[in-house]
Amino acid sequence: MKIIRTLWGARYTEEIERATQISREFGLLPEDQLVYCWDQDNLDFVQKLGYQTQYMGDNTIGWEGWFINKLIAFRLSSLTGPFLYLDWDCIQQRPLDSNFWRSLEKGEAIQMPLYYFPQKAIQKFQTITPFIEEEGLEKTHYFNLMMYQILRYGKWEYDGGLAIPNAGFVYSRQPSFPHDLFKIFKERTITTNIEELCAMLYFNRYIHSVDEYIDKVEPKVCIGKSDGDMWASQYLLNNYINSKASKDIYFIHE
Repeated sequence: MKIIRTLWGARYTEEIERATQISREFGLLPEDQLVYCWDQDNLDFVQKLGYQTQYMGDNTIGWEGWFINKLIAFRLSSLTGPFLYLDWDCIQQRPLDSNFWRSLEKGEAIQMPLYYFPQKAIQKFQTITPFIEEEGLEKTHYFNLMMYQILRYGKWEYDGGLAIPNAGFVYSRQPSFPHDLFKIFKERTITTNIEELCAMLYFNRYIHSVDEYIDKVEPKVCIGKSDGDMWASQYLLNNYINSKASKDIYFIHE
């Protein structure tokens, strides 16, 4: 199974170096991972850290559409078998032993953890349009458009909020999965957080509740967001997931 990552645009050097060092300490070495790299300076950077690389040329996509690069990496990786994708802020907690690999291989063909948009976030954005652009993260065009699509298409409710697939950790042994995401991207014209919103729409076809998602998609080896994240409310969903599934944590997406 391949472990893959991506890097494009402006990089967070300290974050990548930290993730690399932590994984080294737990025995996951850079040379055992493949990084799909856009832009020559990013390629040079990760090669110096020791990663296998596949150079993808210059990143010519505007920043709002950058996450299409993840779908490109997924599609290329799926051509040669199962893959595990990790964001740089998906931080390893312990060595990857036989239990880790067995959990993925015996679980569902596609596994992504959930993260949480709590009731206060949902209420705040119920009256937005995708066209507002003011100062502050929560008033940018990008963030408004993302929330507009989450409110329109999201349906896995929990405690007044919505649960969404988090693409910081993606396991797949389903070759058609990336191609299906591309099809959704084109048909629905998804423009922000492309890989997550396309995954949400993909799972919407057969997952109807948080409980069903936990049973069929949620990995046992990863937490989608740390407890204090997502308007300080992720712990609500994490606690519920832990009450329904026997988590054995190897990664936490910070």
